[in-house]
Amino acid sequence: ALTVSNSLVADNGAIGISLFPTGSVTAVFDHVETDNNGASGIQVDGASSAGTNTIDATASESVAAGNVVSGFVITTSTGNAPVNLMVFHSVSANNGFGVSANGPVATLLLSNSAVSATTHSWNASTGGVLDSYGDNYINGSGTNTGSLTPVNKQ
Repeated sequence: ALTVSNSLVADNGAIGISLFPTGSVTAVFDHVETDNNGASGIQVDGASSAGTNTIDATASESVAAGNVVSGFVITTSTGNAPVNLMVFHSVSANNGFGVSANGPVATLLLSNSAVSATTHSWNASTGGVLDSYGDNYINGSGTNTGSLTPVNKQ
């Protein structure tokens, strides 16, 4: 398990925080701020983990702002580990993409969060899934890729 809390990661030439495991992992990013990075703020990638593994991550009370590529992004591909990221009560602002899910077993869940003033609010590509609990604040952004799928709270 990985836990990152009460941290600022800013002004890197590439990704602020990159989780790129070779096996199963659970991760929590709590009160983490990733600002002005040359690529994405927080990226979770299943490309080096076999499909028999799982990667589950949560970002809560966190901010991704001013990142060139994405605020919060998950990536995986066929044959690699499924990647799930829950973004709860967080902010993605002024990034290339607010939130992004790329790959057929990549699922990003968005709840009680704000996505604002990005080039694109969301990107769901190559089978990636973006689920929304319907309590988010999304505005001020350009054309989006894929759909933001509503899911019910339980």
